[in-house]
Amino acid sequence: MESKLYRLRRDYGRGEYGNRDAGRFYDGVGTLRDMVQNHLAQLLAVTAMEPPAAFDASGFRNEVVKVYQSLTPLTGEDIRHSVVRGQYMASEGRKGYREEEQVPALSRTETYLGYAVGTEQLALGRRTFLYPHG
Repeated sequence: MESKLYRLRRDYGRGEYGNRDAGRFYDGVGTLRDMVQNHLAQLLAVTAMEPPAAFDASGFRNEVVKVYQSLTPLTGEDIRHSVVRGQYMASEGRKGYREEEQVPALSRTETYLGYAVGTEQLALGRRTFLYPHG
């Protein structure tokens, strides 16, 4: 496997979770801090890890750590060419992010983020994971 594409959608601002405080929460956090550093990092580790020698807490944790250690650091050039940030706009009778309750009219908070993460693991070689989210 050379690459894997994962799509994950979380739609706070559009009220699909019945959360009236979503705008206040989400504008202070954004997709990067809400989903990427937590949920998607965990998904990456579980997907990319080798099977643990023993399926217990230590074995699992050791394999997850190996994945995180194998991540290829992003350079400024990588970020400019491999990371896309966006914000949903009004369409088809639905509000745009900036029209949602408790979201500032000039908010620059991302509601979409797409990026590629590379790993360099000895057993499987270089693999790329693509994550569009939002």
